[in-house]
Amino acid sequence: MEEAQQRRAPAVPGFRALLWVEIVWQARRRGVQLLLAISLLPLLVGFMLRGSLHEIVQMYGLENLVRRMWLVALGAQTVHGGDVSVLSGILPIQITSISSFAWLFSAILGASLLASDAGSGRLQLLALRPVSRRRILAAKILAMVAMLTLIYMVSAASVYASMSIALARQEAPWIIPVYGLLLAVASLPLALAAALLGLKLQRVTTAAIAAVALYVAGSMVSALPLLLGLASLRDHPGALADAVYQVYLLNALEPLHGSFQLPARIADLLISGPGASPSPSMLGLPIHSQLPTVGTLVLLGAVSTAVATVALWALLDRYFARYTL
Repeated sequence: MEEAQQRRAPAVPGFRALLWVEIVWQARRRGVQLLLAISLLPLLVGFMLRGSLHEIVQMYGLENLVRRMWLVALGAQTVHGGDVSVLSGILPIQITSISSFAWLFSAILGASLLASDAGSGRLQLLALRPVSRRRILAAKILAMVAMLTLIYMVSAASVYASMSIALARQEAPWIIPVYGLLLAVASLPLALAAALLGLKLQRVTTAAIAAVALYVAGSMVSALPLLLGLASLRDHPGALADAVYQVYLLNALEPLHGSFQLPARIADLLISGPGASPSPSMLGLPIHSQLPTVGTLVLLGAVSTAVATVALWALLDRYFARYTL
């Protein structure tokens, strides 16, 4: 009799059910829906630029050279095609891509991940579920990663389609889902820092601004060798090349800013191989400098991002315990 009653008893919802609830809840947020709408902007810009860019491609016979230009718009630096006029022509598509300012949306979504729930009392309700605190936090973070992956995949697909419309049919569409997932994972250090600030400050806007300040600080640290190199360029002609080399290494090692370049370096690795080196440009002109290989940059960036993610997740879990006890 007791065994029959146990069989009839409803199953207690566990981690999978909680994860699904969090995914649905985040998908219904207006901010996420707005980002999905914004991610389609490159497609609109591609239609607007189709005439002028298509004429350049036809005039110079660049159809075969621009078929991976969409990867350049996403940040790849070992994939080249066309001349400077085409590279500068894709700028409107590039700056409307979410991948160009993914850090901003990671800061916003991360800041609201726990702060809004803590203020509304939803965290206390979640704590009543028969799921451990760590699983509650993991469900919320994984749901955020799922939303970011979706947003970045739509953005990458929009860039791919816009380049196909404006220039020529693009190659390597299989990178779209890979890039979306990689960018979402690379966003974790800044998103977790924003979530920690949001939980501490209890104000989403303030926490997001503070997270953006951390990102800007990281970019300034990475750019410091370049500023010093430019200052000493008159006395040391090779200072700029050395500075660019150091900038790439610092970007790979700095997790809050440099991690957002990791997906583009992985795209370089998949397309050009680990022995290739980035070919940066400034104001449309190439910078001739011996740079670290893509394999080295990916390895350093992956280790840095992983260490920062684990450390920030552990710190957030420790602070999160105060709201679920």
